[in-house]
Amino acid sequence: MEENHEIYKKRAVKNIFVLIFRSGLLYVVNFGGNFILTIILGLQTFGVYILISALVNFLNYFSDIGFAAALVQKKEAVEDDELKGIFTIQQILVLTFCAVAIIISPMIKNFYGLDSHAMWLFYACLVSFFLSSLKTIPSVLLERELHFEKMVPVQVIEALFFNVTAIILALLHYEVLAFAWAVFTRAIAGLIAIYIVKPWRIGFNLNFNKFKKHLKFGVPFQMNSFLAMIKDDLLTIILGKILPLSTLALIGWGQKWAFMPLRFILDNVAKIAFSALSRIQGDKEKLGLAVNKAIFGTSFLTFPILTIINVAAQFLVVAVPRYQKWIPALPFLAFFSLNAAMACVFITLVNLLNSVGKVKLTLKLMFFWTALSWILNLSLIYLVGSIGVGIASLLMGFASLVVIYFARQIIKIDHTSYIYPAFSAGIVTLGSYQLLPYVGKTYINMFIVCFLMGVAYLLTSILLFRKKLFNEIKFLRTSL
Repeated sequence: MEENHEIYKKRAVKNIFVLIFRSGLLYVVNFGGNFILTIILGLQTFGVYILISALVNFLNYFSDIGFAAALVQKKEAVEDDELKGIFTIQQILVLTFCAVAIIISPMIKNFYGLDSHAMWLFYACLVSFFLSSLKTIPSVLLERELHFEKMVPVQVIEALFFNVTAIILALLHYEVLAFAWAVFTRAIAGLIAIYIVKPWRIGFNLNFNKFKKHLKFGVPFQMNSFLAMIKDDLLTIILGKILPLSTLALIGWGQKWAFMPLRFILDNVAKIAFSALSRIQGDKEKLGLAVNKAIFGTSFLTFPILTIINVAAQFLVVAVPRYQKWIPALPFLAFFSLNAAMACVFITLVNLLNSVGKVKLTLKLMFFWTALSWILNLSLIYLVGSIGVGIASLLMGFASLVVIYFARQIIKIDHTSYIYPAFSAGIVTLGSYQLLPYVGKTYINMFIVCFLMGVAYLLTSILLFRKKLFNEIKFLRTSL
């Protein structure tokens, strides 16, 4: 057992670096693609894309009843009959909800006043939704084996197809249809790539006894996802009705850039952490050590990136031609960034609770967070306007930290894992913003300020927690 734990630890650490490298590639591709698209396309077009994406994401949460997560969390080996049974149920659900979506599409069109091009984007997202469901089993098998490095080429290929298609068609003035074709080509490319990387013979099985045991974990887990959808995507759908689509685009712009470090770092760590923590859930000492290291690593990397993004954005919206339209989105970026900083703690701890089977507890927490999110967003929009969405995001970040109380009942949490990095990041943030009024908004000055921020953050970190930082570097060298 000790030998297995050591293997999983080393494989997990290696995969974190592999996925961060992968995310680096994706970051370059997606950042470049999105940056170009935000220059070429207007606010209304982006608002339509954000709204349609949220509508289709609504369907995603009904597509597997948490079976995929149950397969990853399962201690024992999975049988082929189980895989085929779960695949069968998932396809029934996917096709059912796609059919429902097509039937109600005229109502969606009339409700939001969408044109035919927006509806073609809606149908393209549905096709993408179906094709993505065919990737579930190969992806689960790779996650169970902690072979995340094999998923790197798949995701890079998807990003390239989406961004290249969208940019070319946007330059040809396809507007919303550029996103429609980009979504479709990404889905096709990703499906072909995943089956090359991890071949799996598609099969069907309706023997309920083979997979009903996964319902105990899968249904509560998927309910968590369903509530997250109500908290985020369904709220976006409602905001698309009560706010102008151009305002929705501003909110989406701020959220996208603020959450990019989470997609770049935290999502990768969280994905591996759920699989890795599930493998060592019986050893509380190793579990606690792994969680504390995850919190330290994600916060140490995420906080300076968030700061740099906020500072760089203030330069770019002035220096780049046709980019001034995003200036009203800067306050949203700041509020969402503060929420993202706190996510380094609460997302990791939610993963801990799920990995040890406390999925019913996380479900209760998600009920609380969902209700609070709707109350805060709608009431603050009524009181202060659209900026209330940003304020609500900040307050939700603080509310999410309640998960610390429950995590302490399972492991011992080392507060220095995230207090010191947050403190040093705060110093860098304050110092960097004090520089802004004294420098011109040029590309050269932006790079100089961001470089100085990085140096200041590193020096502050060495000064405040040098021993811990060097110990973590030593641990990574040993694991690799």
